[in-house]
Parts: sequence; C-alpha cells; structure tokens
Amino acid sequence: MSGQTWHSLKELIQSAEDGPMQTLYRNNRLTLTTLAVVAVYIAIAASTHVVLLGILPVLLSFRAMRRREPFAPFALVGALAAVLIAVSALSNR
Repeated sequence: MSGQTWHSLKELIQSAEDGPMQTLYRNNRLTLTTLAVVAVYIAIAASTHVVLLGILPVLLSFRAMRRREPFAPFALVGALAAVLIAVSALSNR
C-alpha cells in the first residue's frame, strides 16, 4: 500500500471510531475549555464574592476564533459575559 492510501484508510477508520461527542470535543476544544473557565469564574464570584477579571477566558476565546472552531462565537460571548460580570461586580462595591 502506498503511504497516501494508508493515511486515507487510517483517517477513515479513525472517523468511524469517533462518535459525535469525541468529534465535538476535538473540533471545539478551546471553546469548551473557555466555557468551563467562565463557569468556574462565575461560580467563584457568586459564592465567595471574589471577582476575577477574566483575562484567561478572553485569551482562550481569541485562540478559538483564530483556530476557526465551529462554536468559537459562543466562547467569545462567554468570555465577554465573564468580563462584564466582573466589571459590574467591581463597580457595585
């Protein structure tokens, strides 16, 4: 078998083994990480009243946009929400 044929066969087998959840995670890894970090930031702010500014979610969402992940706009919205929540919490003190 030639190298290209073997590579194509390997990709076909890999795609058949991957379920929809593995594909979703693989294609949107930074987006899902950003949303998880945003959830942790909001949980910390709500439970301890300690506000983190949210630079990490913003940077992660920009990387997701640069990688052109399908759900990257959701990461950007989540990161902006974390920053807005932090700013509003800091201004209310």
